Amino acid sequence: MSGAITVRGYRPGDLAAVAEILRSATRQAYTFMAWTHNDDSFADFIADTLETWDAVRVAEAGTAPVGFACLEGDLLDQLFVLPAWQGRGVGGLLLDDIKKLRPEGFRLYTFQKNLVARAFYEKRGLVETGRGFSEQEQEADIAYRWEPQ
Repeated sequence: MSGAITVRGYRPGDLAAVAEILRSATRQAYTFMAWTHNDDSFADFIADTLETWDAVRVAEAGTAPVGFACLEGDLLDQLFVLPAWQGRGVGGLLLDDIKKLRPEGFRLYTFQKNLVARAFYEKRGLVETGRGFSEQEQEADIAYRWEPQ
């Protein structure tokens, strides 16, 4: 698990890898949630949602996808990294890529109980703008915003 990490656009052949990143990362991060999602639903979610995203970016180590991020307008809708690759700069590269794609700024939501994600975003200059509740997931969330200096 070494090599240079690059970020590129999504390709049709990425579906299974991106779904696995989403599945494994959320299974690790969202232990506080009572999910009803089965493992097969992750690929369906990605396939069904692809057309709503303006940009889908994939982080690769060599030729293997290890993370991804999705934008819908000024909303960073998804940013996930394979658990084995977390803490190795992949998320930061994806976030830097998003900052280049949205130089005017962007927003995102994460769950209040997701302390790792909150620390990640706050360390990289995102600012909390409000707290709310995700009706879909039945979980308290936090809104963040990044704006250029």
